[in-house]
Amino acid sequence: MNSIEKYRDLSNHDGIVYTFFTERGRQDLSYAQYLADKELMAMVNDLSRYRLVVGRMIFSYTMSYLVDHPEKMAILRDTEMENRKNPLRFFAPSGNQILAYINDFDNDLCILDAANRVGKTQSMLVKKLINSIPCDPSWEIFSKYGVKYRPFRQPRNVGMASYDLGFHRKTSLPMLLSWLPKAELGVYAKDYKGKGARQVNLNNVPELPLTCGTVINFAAISQGQTPFEGNVRDDWAWDEQGTEAAFDGADERTRTVPDGRHDFALTPHKVEGRPDTGAGSWINKIASGEMTKGRSVGIYHGQVWDVPDWIYPEKAKIQAFEKWVLEPERLQDDKAMREGQARFFGKWHESSGLVIDEWDSRKHVIEPFEIPDHWSRFRAVDHGDMHPAAALWGAVSPAGDLFIYRDWLRKGLVASQVAKEIIELSGNKRRKIGNYNNPKTGVMYDSYEEIQCGEAYQWTVFDARAFSHTTKDSGLLLSKLYKLAGLAVKQGSGKDSDHYVPILKEWFAIDKNKPHFVTGEPGAPRIYVFSTCTDFIRTIKRWVWVERKTKSTDRLAKESPTKKDDDLCDCMKLMIQANPRFRGNPRASDRKYYEEIDVYGPEKEYVYKPVDKITGY
Repeated sequence: MNSIEKYRDLSNHDGIVYTFFTERGRQDLSYAQYLADKELMAMVNDLSRYRLVVGRMIFSYTMSYLVDHPEKMAILRDTEMENRKNPLRFFAPSGNQILAYINDFDNDLCILDAANRVGKTQSMLVKKLINSIPCDPSWEIFSKYGVKYRPFRQPRNVGMASYDLGFHRKTSLPMLLSWLPKAELGVYAKDYKGKGARQVNLNNVPELPLTCGTVINFAAISQGQTPFEGNVRDDWAWDEQGTEAAFDGADERTRTVPDGRHDFALTPHKVEGRPDTGAGSWINKIASGEMTKGRSVGIYHGQVWDVPDWIYPEKAKIQAFEKWVLEPERLQDDKAMREGQARFFGKWHESSGLVIDEWDSRKHVIEPFEIPDHWSRFRAVDHGDMHPAAALWGAVSPAGDLFIYRDWLRKGLVASQVAKEIIELSGNKRRKIGNYNNPKTGVMYDSYEEIQCGEAYQWTVFDARAFSHTTKDSGLLLSKLYKLAGLAVKQGSGKDSDHYVPILKEWFAIDKNKPHFVTGEPGAPRIYVFSTCTDFIRTIKRWVWVERKTKSTDRLAKESPTKKDDDLCDCMKLMIQANPRFRGNPRASDRKYYEEIDVYGPEKEYVYKPVDKITGY
């Protein structure tokens, strides 16, 4: 319990008072006071006792006490009946962030991200209901629990989106049937006793019509675009992380509606096989402010700590904390630790489904420093035709660490322009050394060489296919055009992902015993990335597996790294497959980076030979 207390954050309970009714009488307490009252907690969690939770009122009595106090029994029965008749009346948001999310109708795209079991879907559905059905401002949800009353204007068409119909069947539909007032459900109420009782048929007619005229329509992303490209919806409720295509299809129609809006409730973890989820996904771009889709955006964060004990027991929270936080920390399992950050703390997940799922921004990204001139430098270039041209610059230290310190991404340039920009970015100059007459076309080209007066490079590696590609206009090899423009390149590896992915993963893997280059703490990779390489960092966090058309059951045989926006990742794999190594001798100044380097005096030259457990050099 002590370790979980270090992480507990009750700030979202500020100003909230809970009322407890027990044999001890009435108690109005903050949540912190409730947690400190172990006797009261035991009463509330004792399954042998009668318990009723209505909003922020919690009743807990022994059955014998209620037998001896029939007047209290009668009051509780009446309260139960009112709660069954209209549970929405008594809804109380779990914490101030969820309350703010429900109350935000100023922004027309709102995201509630939170860990598992925080009640995201329930809160989103309640938000849709108070905006779509007639409500009474005297209901406790409005008069006591802070939710802003919204007068009913007219019936609305509400779209409920999830990944498949199975989720609607198991979760969202039962939740709607539980929270909607019985008067609104009519013949669809579970306990309807009159003639004509009906049930929602999600396969044939996936909709729930309400008495007031509002219709809730259920759409599944697994069904394709049709449910999102069809009829206009006034509101969309998105459970978890929908696809960008589905959102765009729905939004094209919802934008034409007065007060048309979208509300999301999601856990920001990466779903295996779903590149549209987790860190780097389209919805993460909206949550981080990178894009808005033309909408006014509101972002809210729910926490495990926001959910009261009688809804999500503290005992279960401790078990989840052990599973997602403590155990991965003990095992030093970085992948599980990153997933735990999403599952327990609701932070955006940077792993699972990534090609390089060893990626960890906390370990791999460092602030720039001035790289010593004698460290070995390398460049990798991916030529762009229909896609952007890209380049990466790397330096290898005497200890064999690779530092990616510059990235470059440009569209619409020909080979000579790409070569010129890369040379200039390297701090170098070009010198004209002659002319070249193209024997195939008779066109004369100026011929240049690079003067490495700024940064000196061991080599510049080039995409294997592009290296041998003959351009239509000139009839020359693409690599020849680069050389004429002054950038001499060597052909990179053309091997497929079965070969290069394991190599890349070894470079990015965290060695538990290796001191980190910056912090000195145990746990470090062989490759670091300057924080200024924003395009590369964005790219690698979105470089995911996609299915290939094959009958093989082997993972790497049926999936390949995505080719969408992968240009800088192509440069990275070219550079690492070309085996960049430190060539030369360390200097005295290297000791400030690597304590193990022992520089000898001038009478005896010392050649540092780093030995790596993987490559042997």
